[in-house]
Parts: sequence; C-alpha cells; structure tokens
Amino acid sequence: MSKKEELMKFALELFAKEGYDNVGVQKIVDSAGVKKPTLYHYFRSKEGLINAILTEKFLPFLDELAKISDYKGDIVLTLEKIMFCYFKFAKENSDFYRLILNHAYSPEKSQTYKSTMEYHTKQHMLIEKMFLEAEKQHGNMRGRSRMYTFSFMGMINSGISYYFYTKDEKDISEESARQLCRQFMYGIFS
Repeated sequence: MSKKEELMKFALELFAKEGYDNVGVQKIVDSAGVKKPTLYHYFRSKEGLINAILTEKFLPFLDELAKISDYKGDIVLTLEKIMFCYFKFAKENSDFYRLILNHAYSPEKSQTYKSTMEYHTKQHMLIEKMFLEAEKQHGNMRGRSRMYTFSFMGMINSGISYYFYTKDEKDISEESARQLCRQFMYGIFS
C-alpha cells in the first residue's frame, strides 16, 4: 500500500469513528506513520484528503447505481436491486458509509456537508430518474417521484443504520432488501 493509500485508509477510519471535524492533521499523520508534509504533498489539506476519499469511494458506486437504476419496466425488481446495491456497498465500505451518513446531517455551512452534498444529490437524481420513468407505466405515481426518492432513500439508510447497530448480516441480505422493498411498495400490512 502506498503512503497516499495509507493516509486515506487511516483518515477514513478516524473520520468514521471520531468525526471529520474532531480529527486533526496531526492525528492522521501519526496514525499513518508519516509527517505532515507527506499529507500536504498528496492532498494539499485535510479538505483535499476528504475529497479524495469521497471520489475514490463514491465514483465506482455511482457508476454501479446508474446501471442498476435504469428502469426496464419492473419497478419492484429495480427497487430491490437498488436497495441491495446500497446494502452491499455499506457492508463492504462500512467506515465510509457511516461517514457519509453523518455528513448528510452536518450543519449546512460546514465543510463536511458541502463536500458530500454533490454525491448525495447525484444519488437522488439517479433514483428520481428511475421513478420518473416508472411514472410513465404507472400513472398513479405521477407527480410524486421526488417524495418517493426521499422516502426510499430513507428506508435504505434506516436499514443500513440498523445493520450497523445489530452487526447482523441478515439485516442487509438480499432477502432483507426484498422485504423492505415490499414494505415500501405495499405498506406495513404487506
């Protein structure tokens, strides 16, 4: 692992456990076993470091999400695929997912909020696009795609948060994704 990769790895662990604002550059370089100039060489600043982490983790995920959220006429199957994609990503990148969940609720003017909003917006746009396409087939959905997007994302993130709490992998299994999607589609009496 290169020094750059080590810095990103240790920074992500620290940011996820202690919060971005609570971790200083000195703590990051001490954890990685390097000096401050090394961090500044690769990233210029702590902000540059968090942006590099976000880019490295989010871009491949957004590419995958774009593929599976392409609506092909089966809303339930598409929702299940999207939800399981998130579950798999959160399981494989738990420190990162914890970090982005925390950043979504940061103060609006904070650097953490600003750095992640672009990625949150892209996710929402992809999912809303899927709902807009589904509206063409399901007239009763018209005009509600934005609300569906936020509700569905809320359900995904609640499921992932529950997994972080229980540490039980069945809570983010494909079956769990199917059950949550049924609940989303048909309500609590399904």
